[in-house]
Amino acid sequence: MKLIPYILLFLCSGAVAQTKISLDKDMVINITGWGDAGLLVDEQDAAGDPAAGKGGKVETRWLPGWKDWFYPSSAIIDLKTTYELTEIWLFHGKGYGSFSVHTGSLKDWEFQLNDRMMEFNQWTKHEVNATCRYLKVTIDEKGAVPEEIVLYGKRVGEEFKEPDPVKHERPLMKDFIGINGFPDDPLEVSQVGGFVREYHNWDWNELEKGRLRFSPGYPDLDYDAYYKKMKEAEILVAPCLKQSPSWMTAHREHKPVPAGRDASEPYSYREKASYMFQYAARYGSVEVDEELILLDDGQEKKTGLGYLKYYEDWNEPDMWWNERKGYFTPFEYVAMASANYDGHQGRMGKGFGVKAADPDAVFVMAGLAAMRLDYLKAMKLWSQAYRGEDFPADVINLHHYCNDVGGQGQSSVGVSPEEDGFKKRLERFVDYRDKHLPGKEVWVTEFGYDVNQQSIQRAPAIGGFSGEEVQAIWLIRSYLALAAAGVDKAAMYMVRDDPNPDTTGRFVTSGLMQGNHERKRTSWYYLNTFGYLLGDYVFEREVSSDKSGVCNYRFTNPQTGDFVYVLWSPTSKGLEVKNHSLVLPDNANSYSVVELEHKRPKGKVLVSENDDKHIKVNVSEKPIFVKVRVGDEYNKN
Repeated sequence: MKLIPYILLFLCSGAVAQTKISLDKDMVINITGWGDAGLLVDEQDAAGDPAAGKGGKVETRWLPGWKDWFYPSSAIIDLKTTYELTEIWLFHGKGYGSFSVHTGSLKDWEFQLNDRMMEFNQWTKHEVNATCRYLKVTIDEKGAVPEEIVLYGKRVGEEFKEPDPVKHERPLMKDFIGINGFPDDPLEVSQVGGFVREYHNWDWNELEKGRLRFSPGYPDLDYDAYYKKMKEAEILVAPCLKQSPSWMTAHREHKPVPAGRDASEPYSYREKASYMFQYAARYGSVEVDEELILLDDGQEKKTGLGYLKYYEDWNEPDMWWNERKGYFTPFEYVAMASANYDGHQGRMGKGFGVKAADPDAVFVMAGLAAMRLDYLKAMKLWSQAYRGEDFPADVINLHHYCNDVGGQGQSSVGVSPEEDGFKKRLERFVDYRDKHLPGKEVWVTEFGYDVNQQSIQRAPAIGGFSGEEVQAIWLIRSYLALAAAGVDKAAMYMVRDDPNPDTTGRFVTSGLMQGNHERKRTSWYYLNTFGYLLGDYVFEREVSSDKSGVCNYRFTNPQTGDFVYVLWSPTSKGLEVKNHSLVLPDNANSYSVVELEHKRPKGKVLVSENDDKHIKVNVSEKPIFVKVRVGDEYNKN
């Protein structure tokens, strides 16, 4: 009984009953992009309870890299709700240097601590008194090696609940299948895809500041005629408006920020936002006040031509290989996107951003070189702070090359999409979109393989298949993986080979066409057949497997009710499964089996039968197609 007054005194003193806060990698958002900042919280179980004297040993560490320009490197820990923080514990690795922590929000950070990381392989305690949801952690200089962070405090906000996913309608395959190309590609070649991601340098239109040319533009191409031709052919073109003009930067791959401007400010990108406005004003669906149009002498003023709907803003903004002047942090890229999307919500005035020219335009985020979800999360976080939840892109855009290092890096050989886990990689982004950015499209606008057997991104010869045929097979299987993952559009790289004479280089021989349209490769015929058979169909589901080692995807025609099964072995060793059983549903009326074949743009029909509900097919690593027509009774339903 004598203890009661002391307990009451403690409870009334305002002391926080602290507990260890649960952290995981999904809560960490790398806002500068160097290294895996999630490694700061990936060993929470091994870390134990350092506040109780039971801290464990941890091993992994967030290491941005060894180049000086990687620093400072920052990440944000999103606790998902509000906490009263009392203690921050850090495990020091084998290194030393400044590491700091702030709490608050993007617009108002409050300093909490700086640790010189001098104690090797032990935990250090920092007492704090902060109420917050977000922490910003920063490796201020090269040498600091934070291996784990543990937080203590008390939750005072509402318990976090993950948003429910919003259903996203899948596209017809003819709208899904795309290629990367150029305006001088022959129409017949381009028609292999339903849309073309057109590589387009800024200075092809604006070689001199404020003097834009379109018809003709540079280098002596008539873009009015090109876009009109493609629209009449019902091929959607999405120009990727990339690279800085020579009048702005010393190198075309540098960020489009003139000297002296801050790359993290939307207003620093007013020249690019003006260029994007001019493009959408000419080729979009809305006529624009001609007083806002900027043209070179001899160019006819035209607006609202209605040739384009999609506009991509830059290419691979996370290109780390071009160092700091070419690399956009997530906050820098979203700042530029905000300017180019709608003139930073109109704050830049008239004549800036595609939406200001055409409200119906679809703004495509630049394709990321590395598929990092935290880059997208950081963009969303910035948008919440500076745009009030209005995300400045209508399309999430990604690049990925399947190889033995899992993306753009020092690979030695390409691998199949199944071995790389291509489908699973994309499902993470689709799931995030469904929960946090509903209504946005997800595109993958670069993937592919080289044919040359000296390339580090080559499709190797396997079994009886040459490298050229493996390229074709893996491209088709990549499209299948992306369709199953829920991607809206997919564009392989590239419709034709790079003109660079170094044919052993990466991405140089990845074309559907050998050289400069010299010969259609096997991959062109396979992709044309793929689109011919599935163009009017939608991915429906993955059919249950009988553990035979066969993948089976079913596509459905929403108009007729007909469907197509696509079957293949997901291996890369020349495997064939003979006499695989496929049971057709009762409403099947007839079927045909089609295989992919070189120089046959519509494939080769192997068999066509009626009324057989149980068929056997030989399945290899090259997909085959079983096209099924249903009875009249089904169509009436």
